[in-house]
Amino acid sequence: MDQKSKDKGRQIELLKKLLARLKCPICHTPYGKGDIAILAHHREVWLISSRCPKCGSEGIVFAILTEESVEPVRASELTQAEIRKFSRMPPISADEVLETYNFLRDFDGDVSELLGDESVEDTPAGD
Repeated sequence: MDQKSKDKGRQIELLKKLLARLKCPICHTPYGKGDIAILAHHREVWLISSRCPKCGSEGIVFAILTEESVEPVRASELTQAEIRKFSRMPPISADEVLETYNFLRDFDGDVSELLGDESVEDTPAGD
């Protein structure tokens, strides 16, 4: 076995250990093998997608695997307060998705009107 194959084998072992410890940041459910997919990798950088089997939240993990043993760090756009808030909320139902779809399909306005953002001034297109 050549050195490149040995390095990749070590990285895959490290990756398995990392993935076995990952939990959903919203509901803290551990991910199973079918909930995680390797999208790509280049040298020691791996791109991984995850989907929670309980709440359905999706995420992307960038893992940089080196010889040093490092604890995983979770990066998220959500604050800890937002994570706590959303973890206490029930999942969005299919009826709610359909209701929102129907509303948006029939909506005749712009984004600032939709969001109620009065701070956005109307400016002609192209200005």
